[in-house]
Amino acid sequence: MEKKSYVVEKLDHDVYVIDEYSMNYMYIVVGSQRCLVIDTGTGTGDYKHVVDQITDGKPYDVVCTHCHVDHCGGIGQFDKIYIHPDDIAPIVVDNGRSGTISVANRRRYSARGFAVNPEGSLPFTLDSFQEIDTSRIEFVGIREGYTFDLGNRCLSVYEMPGHSLGCICLLDEDNRILFAGDNVSKILILPLNLPHKERVQMWLAGAEKILAMQNRYDVIYAGHLCPAPMKLFCDQVTLARKILSGEITQTPAQADEFK
Repeated sequence: MEKKSYVVEKLDHDVYVIDEYSMNYMYIVVGSQRCLVIDTGTGTGDYKHVVDQITDGKPYDVVCTHCHVDHCGGIGQFDKIYIHPDDIAPIVVDNGRSGTISVANRRRYSARGFAVNPEGSLPFTLDSFQEIDTSRIEFVGIREGYTFDLGNRCLSVYEMPGHSLGCICLLDEDNRILFAGDNVSKILILPLNLPHKERVQMWLAGAEKILAMQNRYDVIYAGHLCPAPMKLFCDQVTLARKILSGEITQTPAQADEFK
């Protein structure tokens, strides 16, 4: 059986979406002078080769929207990673051997690829993963207001904690695109070690800020939805408001490894 490769699709405004075997999406934004790689996936294949082909010799930066394995699992292929400071520590535990990008976590997450793809079609096995030595990677902490200047377009960072402490969105205002990471998702998971309403309150504070900027973007590209419907985002904001007002009673549930 022929092995699958990453599925690459060019979207409008020189944006490429890369589908990692129906597990998650990564994005590459091409500017006139530089490019921006948004998230690195789980590290199941030679993602750097895909990046190098798309960027075609232009310099590029790599930014991760947050610290979870399906967004940072491929950072070992790059020398410098931009990420919110609050999300560095969960990655670099024991130089990466025990953090979010550990071999065990990458195997666990990538197992879902075998559940949704024909047997034998994927170019990796659960034994393919090697430890990532995070001590050789330069982590650059970025906060709200940081801007990636690609020449003819800029992407600005907005903080939106809730899914992780350091979750961010990136706004390409000139092209009216919001890159949302997992801040908008089919299943919005808020796994922080906080009282349940505090988790919702934290996410809602960022969501209200992003929603108030709705006149500055037309499309949302997210980590597991491309595009993510604006109605979904609005419905989740409404749901969070009703949880906090007591109109809706919440019940904690298990989702993957998160509760």
